[in-house]
Amino acid sequence: MKKISYLFIVVVLCIGCTSPKQSITFDTIIIDEKFLLLPDETDTVPYGEMDIEFTYPKELATNKDKLEKLQKLFQRYCLGEDYENFSRQEAFEKLKKDYTEDYRAEMTEYYLEDRETKTREELFFYSYSYDLDKKDSIVFYNNAFISFSNFEYFYSGGSHGMHGTWLYSIDLNSLERIGVDDVFKPETSDELIDVISDKLQQIFTEFDVDDPTLYLNELTVTDNFYITETGVQFTYNPYEIAPYAVGELDVVITYDEIKDLLLPDFKQKYSLN
Repeated sequence: MKKISYLFIVVVLCIGCTSPKQSITFDTIIIDEKFLLLPDETDTVPYGEMDIEFTYPKELATNKDKLEKLQKLFQRYCLGEDYENFSRQEAFEKLKKDYTEDYRAEMTEYYLEDRETKTREELFFYSYSYDLDKKDSIVFYNNAFISFSNFEYFYSGGSHGMHGTWLYSIDLNSLERIGVDDVFKPETSDELIDVISDKLQQIFTEFDVDDPTLYLNELTVTDNFYITETGVQFTYNPYEIAPYAVGELDVVITYDEIKDLLLPDFKQKYSLN
């Protein structure tokens, strides 16, 4: 099955009377394809599947000269560093080619060996499948920065796949990723860890996690975060600090809760006053 479609979205956001109006137009490319493990056997059941929803900035009204670099950043963070410097069409063709080659190289011999010794009923075909899902979402933007998330799920055999969500904020002036050091005073890292720990403790209590202190003793401030108009979010993906079954841990903190930890010019720099 092969399906490629394009969704055109226009979003306009005006930030206050003193901030210049920022208009960004987004395009979304949706890809839904299946790749047979044995391409010469059209009735073979095992297959790899790719489901991608890629939203990227198509037009940047006040920074047209910076649009191309911003688009490349979206390709880097949402598709991977190997696809950053290609056109979108070339990037997707390369991604599909790499995915298909990796899948067949990994699973073909394994499947053929098992097929020699097992009946069709005994073969659990999903064990020989690949599944790749990617979806990025625009969270917030203004004249100074844009924040977005990128969810990814990957299955390559075994009892379950792996998933995670990665968060990004991009400074629209420097076109660099905004890091923790761009938001918080350097001497406040211990206080920030305490705030994050308290939030995680609440999550663990809500979901009745046994002995949550076990997961908090080695807690660090992750660089997997973004800023919004109201606060910051840190996300800890499965296995980072807790077992897979706990899932992704989203820590949402308002600016009011951490106002003493922020750099003095942070809110002004990113038009959050």
